[in-house]
Amino acid sequence: MIAACPGRAVLPVLMAAGLMPPAPPAQAQTWSGAVGVSSENIYRGIGQSRGDPSLFANLYLNIDGNWVAGVAASSVHPEGRHADTQVSLQLDRRWRLNPDWSARIGVAHYDSTHGSNHAGLRYDELAAAVSWRGRWSAQLTWSPRVNNSYSDFVEQPSAWLWAETGWHQPLGTRFSFDVGLGYADAVHGPAHDYQYANLGFNVALGDASIGIGRIWASKRKYSYELFNFPYELTLPSRQRWVASVMWLF
Repeated sequence: MIAACPGRAVLPVLMAAGLMPPAPPAQAQTWSGAVGVSSENIYRGIGQSRGDPSLFANLYLNIDGNWVAGVAASSVHPEGRHADTQVSLQLDRRWRLNPDWSARIGVAHYDSTHGSNHAGLRYDELAAAVSWRGRWSAQLTWSPRVNNSYSDFVEQPSAWLWAETGWHQPLGTRFSFDVGLGYADAVHGPAHDYQYANLGFNVALGDASIGIGRIWASKRKYSYELFNFPYELTLPSRQRWVASVMWLF
């Protein structure tokens, strides 16, 4: 899901790959958020809108510079199911360790508004991240149970651990580029591990932000039994362009 980070500009293409931006400087009781549209909803390298455009919005409250609470929503369209909206609730505890380093620990709950689409859209996450000077960030995210998240014909749930890192490089006052890498470890279940990455370019125009980038995901394998017969499915590696436009407030 694409999401804004309180108190700083959003990295649209980086977010489309599923990577989180660094924690912002401590602020006291400040509202922030974003609304926008992306050419495709991609979460950790996996498309969630069948290649169609996706609307998104989020709102965050920074409380006393230490806690951040947020709510977000984006349009999704799982294969073979109804178009839907995925919503999330997030709570973070953040620390400014020194002028260069910051850290956070957070929990998030994701769900869908359409009852028949809960599979793959309803799950919980626990994340821990560190960042350096708002440029480099690294994050570990754990989800104990994601059912049918990356395939529409494999119903068995999996526990997942994601390791992600990204670099944000300003180019003057209005331009920047981002690069991100991620590794998804399927702890158990039918899915196998996979990798994903992105390279993006962003332009800030006042309170608006425009981003375009290239998203890559490695091939994905699923091993499971079909009518008591061992079966393996492999989805090929995929690359695609993603663009987004958003208004920050």
